[in-house]
Amino acid sequence: MASKVVKMSVNMIIKAGTAGPSPPVGPKIGAMGLNIVSFCKEFNARTENVLLGVPIRTRIVVFQDKSYQLSIYTPPTSYFVLRMAGVPLGSHTGTKENVGEVGQSKRTSRRLSRVSISY
Repeated sequence: MASKVVKMSVNMIIKAGTAGPSPPVGPKIGAMGLNIVSFCKEFNARTENVLLGVPIRTRIVVFQDKSYQLSIYTPPTSYFVLRMAGVPLGSHTGTKENVGEVGQSKRTSRRLSRVSISY
């Protein structure tokens, strides 16, 4: 059996359990020629054990026959840093403003070394 020919691949960050046909997911998936509803159902089913709204790195590889391969990876490091610092959002002015601090005890704590993203 010959291997499938890759048409395109896209990396996206999608919030767990919230993929829908609305932007930003719907237009990108539609532009690739995939069925938006079936993709969103599969993504939401595969991320149902993750807390709702956690940003999930994904890679979507689309093949010439319009099939696709969905790879789901861990959330970005910035999500864990913000969560440990206890702040909802990062600084809006870059390096000019500090919004939180991750103390030395949190950086070396074994209890916090693996912050869970599951229920």
